[in-house]
Amino acid sequence: MVQIFIAHSSKDEWLTKPVADNLRLIGVEPYLAELVDPTPFPLPPKISSAIDTSAAMFVFWSSNVAERKGTRDIVNWEISAAYHKRKPIYVFAEEGVDVPMMVSKITVYATYNPDIQQTLNSMVNKVQQLASAFKQAEDKAKAAFTFVAFLLGLLFVGALLIGEGS
Repeated sequence: MVQIFIAHSSKDEWLTKPVADNLRLIGVEPYLAELVDPTPFPLPPKISSAIDTSAAMFVFWSSNVAERKGTRDIVNWEISAAYHKRKPIYVFAEEGVDVPMMVSKITVYATYNPDIQQTLNSMVNKVQQLASAFKQAEDKAKAAFTFVAFLLGLLFVGALLIGEGS
């Protein structure tokens, strides 16, 4: 299953939860990193591992991210980690909130206004389109792998049959 890493503020659950639910409906698993974890596991390796297994990163850059130093630092670190792992990064920025220059230079981003439903709908549609494209790419890769494995299996069985006939 395709996984998308969601970088966000926990204060934006009103936005990230419906987005995550929509991703699950189309067969894409969202990874929402949380600081609180029932198992004692250091945050950097946990996040690094989740980024490794994700097809892309979607960042929800809101005032809750930009104005809270700890959250901003973590999200910037997640973006940097994804960039160094050559993962596609898409930032969905709240209108009027400054996006750091380096983030705007390494990512593709769109804006939304949390007070205007139309912009939220547009952003959610874009998230779904992007996630669907990653899912389709993975589905095609799996189909190609299955086809090649099938052909190799036929060749192997054919070789066995020819070997027994000799």
